[in-house]
Amino acid sequence: MVTFGATLRTLNARIRMHGAACTPNIGPAQRRQRLVVGLVATAASVVALGLLLATDATPLARLLAALPFWAGALGILQHREKT
Repeated sequence: MVTFGATLRTLNARIRMHGAACTPNIGPAQRRQRLVVGLVATAASVVALGLLLATDATPLARLLAALPFWAGALGILQHREKT
């Protein structure tokens, strides 16, 4: 009979093995590019949201400011995780 503790230990061992085998799949130039694009997109979304709030835009228009923020967050996280 398999216990929860044994299953948890097996999963932890698999995670550790996978983590040790992970290697970056992009070079430093591509990582830098993703970081720059991520920072620019995040800054653009903050500026856009500020303008939309200042002009009393509709909630849907303000929600659209989340798209460049999402793209920026992806770029920053991809830079950080080296993927």
